[in-house]
Amino acid sequence: MRIFIGLSFPDPVNSALATLRGSLPFINWNDPDTYHLTLCFVGEIKNYNLLNELDLALEKIKVPSFDIHLEGVNYFMSPNQSMTFGVLLRPSDPLLHLKKKIEHVVRSLDIPIGKQKLVPHITLAKGTGLTEEQIGNWLHTYNLFKISPITIQQFSLFSSYPKQDGPCYITESDYILSK
Repeated sequence: MRIFIGLSFPDPVNSALATLRGSLPFINWNDPDTYHLTLCFVGEIKNYNLLNELDLALEKIKVPSFDIHLEGVNYFMSPNQSMTFGVLLRPSDPLLHLKKKIEHVVRSLDIPIGKQKLVPHITLAKGTGLTEEQIGNWLHTYNLFKISPITIQQFSLFSSYPKQDGPCYITESDYILSK
């Protein structure tokens, strides 16, 4: 089972993000139901006892709820020339604090995750073959994209399964943040 830990968003946020769908040609747009922010990519876990230990350990994380701010868009180029387009999150201390606590828990169970730099974004689409002009126009058009602050009240353990039309994410457990 492929596992990651992250944040999901309420329907109104996903709907606002979905307004950007279709704004670039030849791109595979993610389904709004799959929008999330990955805080820690764990990878393949085949040992269900370890998965249960991870679940129990994540339950013990105590962090207060906090706000995040979605503002602006960007794209990232992978080594294989694939492009990822997303909405950016303003970095915040509470978000980084939660990420560090999650990574500490994962490492305490001897799950190798390596060093994971957080570039806070929500992936909207992936693809190849766009010109610099198309990318520049998209960035210019949507660079002021902004959503009202979102209060984060939980984080989740997700499993991921490949499908022909894109990955399927299943929420395995939710962990409520304190108020």
